[in-house]
Amino acid sequence: NYDGSEIAKIALGEPYCLFEEAFLIYKKANLNSEAMEVLLTNIDSIERAQEYAARCNESPVWYKLGRAQLEHGNVPEAIDSYLKAEDATDYAEVIRRAKIEDNYDELVKYLTMARNKAKDQLIDTELVYSYAKADRLGDMEEFMSGTNTANVQAVGDTLFDE
Repeated sequence: NYDGSEIAKIALGEPYCLFEEAFLIYKKANLNSEAMEVLLTNIDSIERAQEYAARCNESPVWYKLGRAQLEHGNVPEAIDSYLKAEDATDYAEVIRRAKIEDNYDELVKYLTMARNKAKDQLIDTELVYSYAKADRLGDMEEFMSGTNTANVQAVGDTLFDE
């Protein structure tokens, strides 16, 4: 008997640095989150990570991929990965990056999911702002008629200033 996790850790460490082998060991041991970490951190291949995430289709794997994509500036792909992970942990950073790149349509999808996972005024406020920037006024009106914690005055002031 052997512990695949321990063998992979040895393969990753000095002096070996056997990244491909560590990835394969984690993959064989069905430790998908650790395998994804090796792909993103040691092998540095987002393309392979996307294929691997699609193959194993687990939330923690999609989350790690989304985070890496966000760090590399691939906002639409990152949002897609976060949606597949159904994880809103990094919502403040996703909002910031999506606004920089004017990705409001994708941001609306993400914030709609995030709203179901976390209750925060920032999410509701940015959702209203994103609806306005994406010219989805009907959706914004429907959202505003329901229960929300959006700071509508701040959104209005921001849009007026722009």
